[in-house]
Amino acid sequence: MEHFQWVDGELAKSDTIQDAVVRIKRASPLFAPGEDKNTVCAVERFYFESMLPLFDTTRYSFSVGIRAVGSTTMSSLAIEWGSKYLYDYRHVGAYVNGALQSISGSLGIEDDNKPTFFFDAESCRFGVATTEAFRGGYQMFVSEDFHYCLHNFPYAEDTEDGGWWRLVLERDVEIQPVLTLELLSPVRRFLVDTTLPIIKSMLPNPQRLQDASDKDGGFMVDMKYFQDTNQQIISYSVQCWKGRSPSMVESHARFESPVI
Repeated sequence: MEHFQWVDGELAKSDTIQDAVVRIKRASPLFAPGEDKNTVCAVERFYFESMLPLFDTTRYSFSVGIRAVGSTTMSSLAIEWGSKYLYDYRHVGAYVNGALQSISGSLGIEDDNKPTFFFDAESCRFGVATTEAFRGGYQMFVSEDFHYCLHNFPYAEDTEDGGWWRLVLERDVEIQPVLTLELLSPVRRFLVDTTLPIIKSMLPNPQRLQDASDKDGGFMVDMKYFQDTNQQIISYSVQCWKGRSPSMVESHARFESPVI
């Protein structure tokens, strides 16, 4: 591959049909050398409309809690997302923040001292803001799934209430040092070489331009794919076009492949 482009959300705007060849390579072989790989390639026609879902709310159970310093009683709340998929990580942050505001209100915490949780769209990282007064009187906790998905906040495992992790908050604003969006997204990721114009977002470029690894990836539509050789998935003839509005992606792809 001469260079990498990352499918991280949407195709660049184009009102005309564009032909493209997409090749998907694996970091490791799917079949062992010499192993039979006779496979029927039957990729169905698909339509991709609107935005890719970025968070499957049914996959994880997020809960947050607040406990007064010196107390053994925690006030907690399971987050009710309202829909199966969320399409903007700012909405994820808003739901978590709403739960924190509700708990804070029930504990009588003044508005100026209530903790806030947010997603910074520019850095693509989640963050939490607290005041010195809050940190002096209260501790904040998150559930196991929350800890797994956003695991690089400063945490300490809670020994009083099992299954909870305490955020070790020492600054007014704590922001994730590293992105963990790959753990939240339900969309499969593929490294692709394509002639389609791509708008990059969310994920960084690979560190090694000639080596695809399982740590690097880009967003693409969820689709079936089949092995061609030991290290490469078969290429398909693709036709795609972009919708009429920058906020709407209307992609239509047709795949054709013979029996290997």
